[in-house]
Amino acid sequence: MLSLNQKVGLNRPVLNSLFINFYFPKMSEFNPALPSVIKWSVGQNKYDEDGSNPKSLTLFIPKESIAAFAAHMAAMAIDPEKVKSGKIWDYTANEEVEVAGIYLNAKGKTGQFGDFGNLNPVSLIDTPTHQPAPSTAAVAVTEGDSLPF
Repeated sequence: MLSLNQKVGLNRPVLNSLFINFYFPKMSEFNPALPSVIKWSVGQNKYDEDGSNPKSLTLFIPKESIAAFAAHMAAMAIDPEKVKSGKIWDYTANEEVEVAGIYLNAKGKTGQFGDFGNLNPVSLIDTPTHQPAPSTAAVAVTEGDSLPF
């Protein structure tokens, strides 16, 4: 019986390359929504006094990604394909209620200090996100100018 490699005439590295290129976009084709990734981690909750919430989720959002992250969240909120139904806890009613919202998913792994990973969403628009932030030195405000806020 012939193996797949013998039937197709491809060796394993070529088959692996075809698989990877088909299922995973090339990094040059990946358009991230954020200039820098968000780091997340789950560890021990140092503020849990009664044992009811032993774990804590921490997000580190680089300063340069805050505005892009807020814009990405707003874009997801108005995209009907991204808005899903989910359950949250209503503390007033003391019960779980179903509401519309969005899911943020991230890959991660378990390490010495707990679970961790990065959040690097794909941009919903086709514009590069790695543009330099406008310089504050480029904006000249004189004493007579009024600001719109």
